[in-house]
Amino acid sequence: MPYLLVNDINLYYEEIGKGETLILLHGLLGSMEDWRRFIPLFSKYYRVIAVDLRGHGRTNNPKGELSNNLFCSDLTGLLDMLHLESVLICGYSLGGYVGLMAALAQPFRIKALVMHASKMFWNDDIVGFMLQRLNPDRILAKTPRFAETLQKMHGRDRWILLLKEASEYLQTMPNEVLGLKDFGRVNIPVLVSVGDRDELVPVEEAVRFYHALQRGELLVMPNTRHSLDTVREQVFIQAILDFLTRVQK
Repeated sequence: MPYLLVNDINLYYEEIGKGETLILLHGLLGSMEDWRRFIPLFSKYYRVIAVDLRGHGRTNNPKGELSNNLFCSDLTGLLDMLHLESVLICGYSLGGYVGLMAALAQPFRIKALVMHASKMFWNDDIVGFMLQRLNPDRILAKTPRFAETLQKMHGRDRWILLLKEASEYLQTMPNEVLGLKDFGRVNIPVLVSVGDRDELVPVEEAVRFYHALQRGELLVMPNTRHSLDTVREQVFIQAILDFLTRVQK
């Protein structure tokens, strides 16, 4: 399985399919496995590259810290290493945010972006809510199956360290996130997708973000919570494929 030395990390990725390059980015505490069931469908039409972000899955994190700037630098570094001058990005939650940062940093390179369940507006109350959910003792006591998933995905010892790094990262979000003026500078097509029952990203927030974009489109998925596991696969995939096909014409 391929690794690339990008910045200070050994970044893990998998590649399948031919055609235009579609980068898949996962959410916080996830890995490329978030997208596993979708990859065979996307790879019928695109060259799919699915990535484990810094500190997640099989990608290490020597710095022991996470930040939006690091995630973005790692992504653009990967594109450099693979000599990719033009890509499409589909990001879930954190992955969508990283894709948006890349689109602002290198708009000549990112042709279109899909963002599903990406939270764009943060405050101290939201951070406090998230920090409670990232407490390892709470996870072990209340959601032991989730703890098992994290152990399998990130490693028996690594998962608790990742929770610590993720907690520190989230505490910076109210001060580091992009704002409405930044959203207005995004000049590529962006599909803003959200579940109508998302516990973290209310539909109203997604609409506010979508309205701030120059070339935004909105997709509301019915009966869908924040987890990517809850989307209706065929409906979700078809909406994304339709969007990507349309904006590339």
